[in-house]
Amino acid sequence: MVKKMKKERPVHFLNLDDLAPDPHIFEYGGKEYKLKVLTTREFLKLRKTLDTMKDIGGKELTTEAFEASIEFIKPVIPDFPVEELDNMSTAQLTVLFQFCAEVITGPSLEEVKKVRGTKKEGS
Repeated sequence: MVKKMKKERPVHFLNLDDLAPDPHIFEYGGKEYKLKVLTTREFLKLRKTLDTMKDIGGKELTTEAFEASIEFIKPVIPDFPVEELDNMSTAQLTVLFQFCAEVITGPSLEEVKKVRGTKKEGS
């Protein structure tokens, strides 16, 4: 009996799991805290705060800016005690905000193009 060979052809393959972020962790007070992977809906809720913070970039940071950054950080790091945000230095809070903002904005367009361009042989 002769087996028919299946014709193999390239198939465009998008593996969304490749875009799943690795855990992002920071240390404060000798303890490690993991950033939450936000859903699109959660991110959209925070987008206004993120835009506000970008608008004040380079300007003197106001009380409003620090309060906005705290409100932005809280849902991103739900296990982090809120009172610790109040106890941080301005440098610590600013860097933590920047870290959270960079992490939650997701992959760059180049990263998406790499995944989109991946091919998988179909059977």
